[in-house]
Amino acid sequence: MTSTQPERLYRWAILLLLAFIWGSSFILMKIGLVNIPYQEVGALRMLVAFISLVPFSIAKWSSIQKQHWKYLFIVGLSGNGLPAFLFAYAQSHINSSLAGMLNSLVPLFTLILG
Repeated sequence: MTSTQPERLYRWAILLLLAFIWGSSFILMKIGLVNIPYQEVGALRMLVAFISLVPFSIAKWSSIQKQHWKYLFIVGLSGNGLPAFLFAYAQSHINSSLAGMLNSLVPLFTLILG
């Protein structure tokens, strides 16, 4: 199935917006660390992610079985919670460009460890 020209432009625009948001997060963390400690930067990142995802998760909230909550907690903590705080801590010691490069290697590290 071929896509139309406006559809392709829309997809490219979404990709560029996502790249801008992802790439700017490291420089924004560095700017935030000038005035607030890394713990607060990590907490703010988690808060913004929570607020962004709540509208999508409300409909599925009741369908999660009780025995799965502990696994969801572990995945959320190791996949989102710890990295948010560890990247904020790392930003206080390394350049934003190095943090971005290390973050881009996460899929490779996941493949190697997996």
